[in-house]
Amino acid sequence: MSKIDGKTPIPFSVMSGDGESFGVGEKSYTVKPMLVGDALKFAEDGLFIDVQLFNLGNKKAKAKLDEYLSRYCTDENNEPMSIEKITADNWNVVHLKQFVKKLVDISG
Repeated sequence: MSKIDGKTPIPFSVMSGDGESFGVGEKSYTVKPMLVGDALKFAEDGLFIDVQLFNLGNKKAKAKLDEYLSRYCTDENNEPMSIEKITADNWNVVHLKQFVKKLVDISG
């Protein structure tokens, strides 16, 4: 991509479906791009992207968020993440927001 359009090029790892990493403390996690069917479902689910407190405070939204974590976020051992695991790994709501934003960003 040219510098004129101001867009960041998509890494090959994302285009190939391998995902993109991000860190929380000393640990590294991988976020993979959504499948088209899940992206359509995500759009219909109405999850908040910026304010994770609303997702965590609503049982249905929290369950959907947990589903996306388990499908599209893995830890250093390639194990799927969950609300329970991110709590144990001491994620804060900003880390959760970073996951959701990265998931949306790399998915398209």
